[in-house]
Amino acid sequence: MARSRLAYLLPAALAAAAFAPSLGFGFVNWDDDTHLLANPSVRALHPASLDFWLTPSFGYPIPLPILSYALGYALHGLHPPGHHAANVLLHAINCLLAARVLARLGLQRPWALAGAALFAVHPLCAEPVSWVSGRKDLLAAGFGLGALDCWLAERALLANLLFAAGALS
Repeated sequence: MARSRLAYLLPAALAAAAFAPSLGFGFVNWDDDTHLLANPSVRALHPASLDFWLTPSFGYPIPLPILSYALGYALHGLHPPGHHAANVLLHAINCLLAARVLARLGLQRPWALAGAALFAVHPLCAEPVSWVSGRKDLLAAGFGLGALDCWLAERALLANLLFAAGALS
């Protein structure tokens, strides 16, 4: 039983290996500067304020990614490797969730793992994992996959909470 559960770590390990080079990347000047480097909410976080949750700082409210950028800033300052490591970790977790959802949908283990492995290295994942500001997409995907997993397990309340967290990402 434990050995079969360990098989689900394979897509996560594949994702971590595929995107490990991003740990050496710097910040990009398309979105990382506005989302993290020059964002006053990251340095002076006020999550108790209703404005933090409802004010669209980028045309749409993204309070959960801003919370994660602030946590990264508290842990790593403005040193890119820690921020990139968080994105790689989030993508690896999303691969675990993808495998779990595929299995819940009825795919046999080898096919669920194959689907999650494809998700792990798919080129569409390169930008969200490699850019620090792509964390908003990684968080939305993770909460969305978690919501789907809970919905398939008939845990509606948790599914709705995770869905709402995805919407706030």
